[in-house]
Amino acid sequence: MRGGGGADRVPGPFINTLPVRVRLGGGVGEVVSGMRGQLAELLMHEHAPLAVAQRASGVPADAPLFTSILNYQRSTHDETEETPELDGVRVVRVIDRTNYPLSLAVDDRGDGMSVVVDAVAGVDAEVVAGLVCTAMENLVEALESAPDTSLAGGGGVLDAADLERLASWGAGPAGSLAGTVAELFEAQVDRDPAAVAVVSEGVEVSFGELETRANRVARALLSRGVGPESVVAVALERGVDLVVALLGGC
Repeated sequence: MRGGGGADRVPGPFINTLPVRVRLGGGVGEVVSGMRGQLAELLMHEHAPLAVAQRASGVPADAPLFTSILNYQRSTHDETEETPELDGVRVVRVIDRTNYPLSLAVDDRGDGMSVVVDAVAGVDAEVVAGLVCTAMENLVEALESAPDTSLAGGGGVLDAADLERLASWGAGPAGSLAGTVAELFEAQVDRDPAAVAVVSEGVEVSFGELETRANRVARALLSRGVGPESVVAVALERGVDLVVALLGGC
């Protein structure tokens, strides 16, 4: 929100959050210019109640309007200045809290920027921050050298190390994966049945054990009339049981 002088010292919630849909067509220069225009137009709605934003968004009322939040701020004070001391008050720890699964805060200090990511358990905040920084660097480079570059070509999120790692994952000899999933699985069972096949939530299952459990599922399906070209729905969370079910249906 457009706060006046001293607004940074006002306690309590002082940010009205509104949803934005980013238009990705055109070059990076056009995309950035379009986003700047959208943000400028939103200023007249900065006091809009959340209920109004919910209705205008078209998102169903029982669905969350936000699953992530981006907070950008331009700092006008010198962070090196010491906070004035108060009699009888000692700062122990300062920490931000949010109810969003993913929160990204960008602090523009004029001579540099900092990026802070808060995420729920299961999301590596450090990895997300790295992807964001790489995307920012690539975007700035594209804006400076070739603003007509498409966002897909000028806004990559993977750095050189990530790209090299991805290349190494697919560096196996051509033709080494010939065969169906069931055939490849059986071949691995024959080579080393004791090798770990699946790890989920601290549980390890070997290829031999996985084969035994998958065969039980296959026999159960056959007893119920399931055969070639049959369609079987699988409704399981990610884990060992899901892998067993999929292999048993092969």
